[in-house]
Amino acid sequence: PVKILIMSNQASSSASGFVLKLYQMVSTSDPSIITWLPCGSAFKISDLHLLETTTLPLHFRHSRFQSLVRQLNFYNFRKVNRERTFWVYKHPLFHRDRPEDLHMLRRKTCPDNNNNNNNNNNN
Repeated sequence: PVKILIMSNQASSSASGFVLKLYQMVSTSDPSIITWLPCGSAFKISDLHLLETTTLPLHFRHSRFQSLVRQLNFYNFRKVNRERTFWVYKHPLFHRDRPEDLHMLRRKTCPDNNNNNNNNNNN
């Protein structure tokens, strides 16, 4: 059965495509592969092989876990466990029960090198 997730207009209209796809993937996928932690403030990837072969291709244009991790890092998600058999990621604005906050979750930007150079020259 296919689960359909309806989000508020605010969450879906201004949140980035990656954030919306990630929220949809965590919320609707097989919980034995990827799921929210009971508290809803983080998600857990339990089956890396099935994530790459079945889940990622349904939601993204790639099937590589490392590509997902790279995007998570761009958005300041943090890995919060040290185990190597499963992965838990967290971001303060990414919560199961608060899809209305998704629009505030933004990708990191590169610092302006010109400003940094100017500041260094003044010292």
